[in-house]
Amino acid sequence: MRGILNKKWRLFFAVTLFYLLLIITGYLINPVRLPITETNFVENLQFSVILYHNLRIIILISAGGLFLLIPTILVFMWNGFLTGVLISQMQKTNWIIILLLHGVPEIIGQICASISAVYLFKWLINKFFRNKKLSFKYILNWFLLSIFFTLLSAIIECKISVKLIHSF
Repeated sequence: MRGILNKKWRLFFAVTLFYLLLIITGYLINPVRLPITETNFVENLQFSVILYHNLRIIILISAGGLFLLIPTILVFMWNGFLTGVLISQMQKTNWIIILLLHGVPEIIGQICASISAVYLFKWLINKFFRNKKLSFKYILNWFLLSIFFTLLSAIIECKISVKLIHSF
């Protein structure tokens, strides 16, 4: 093992750092500045709806590798910025804990999907323009990891977060 920044992990750390910078930007620029209050949407969270929505995002991010990474970058930037805005809205409430509880696995899932998109783009370039054979393994592994974290996030959001919201 050559260290934590070996070739396999550089992309993960770069994408994670980019996402964190987007969160900080959304937090600092926050154009909304409205207080967050409890609404009845919390009671209507259904696992299948949450999972379906989040999996669509993961698929869109991953499939961005087919389109010069443009959808991946746009969705990634939008989600990162909105996460920062949401955190700035919730910083003075107990909701921040609930957001982070399911948000961390959801963000990790999006990071993994972005990495799968980068590998997909690299795979396509190498296959069609450089006549090099690369393994599809990295794309599939990162995509399956993104699905795992998205599933975990949906479970936490529907089973744990709802109970915590009602306890505050």
